[in-house]
Amino acid sequence: MLPAVLALLAGGCGGPDAVQVDPAAPPPAAKRVCAKLVAALPDHLDDAERRPTRPEGAPTAAWGDPPLVLRCGVAKPADLGPSSEILEVDDVEWFLAESAAGYTFTTVGRRAYVALTVPPSVRRADATAPLVDLAPAVSRHDPPRGGR
Repeated sequence: MLPAVLALLAGGCGGPDAVQVDPAAPPPAAKRVCAKLVAALPDHLDDAERRPTRPEGAPTAAWGDPPLVLRCGVAKPADLGPSSEILEVDDVEWFLAESAAGYTFTTVGRRAYVALTVPPSVRRADATAPLVDLAPAVSRHDPPRGGR
């Protein structure tokens, strides 16, 4: 199931360039992981610059316009199973779900499920490029736990 991502420009708290994101409700074990991970995310993903998100303080991040949106602490993807195809980028494993909303890459084998949604305007061949920039923060703050 894809996250409900609202890429609306919003005023008020979060600033005029803030991206409205429907945050996940991380389970207790993932809350601390998500807080550390989001604080350590890079200022750029590929060529996209980081933007503020609303609501403020949620375990989310966004880059570029149209935005690439990260949500930490999401639920395990319904289609993820033992025989699912997994992409590995710099020692971080990702499960890919494609839909009209774009490409959603979700980490597997870690304490928190982290999902990055890349807009459909990005070519499929280029959609994995931002994962390279995310790998160091994911590896450092959400080490592998094994299993899917």
